[in-house]
Amino acid sequence: MRPYRGRFGARPAAHVTVAMGADDPTAATHVRAAIGSLLPLRTRAAAVQLVVLTEEGWQSRFTAPLGVPDGP
Repeated sequence: MRPYRGRFGARPAAHVTVAMGADDPTAATHVRAAIGSLLPLRTRAAAVQLVVLTEEGWQSRFTAPLGVPDGP
């Protein structure tokens, strides 16, 4: 199965979801105002986490540390 049912192609770019399902224009505006100045986000990732959407909500399934980068 392709990620996101193929909506973003076969290999979507790595990303961070900030607000999911913010269909209410007021909520979307509030989220944009709160984090807009922080984007694009540039940082180093220490781990990758696999999460799945279940009937009980999002559940963490797996975390893999990425190691410590050499140098600053």
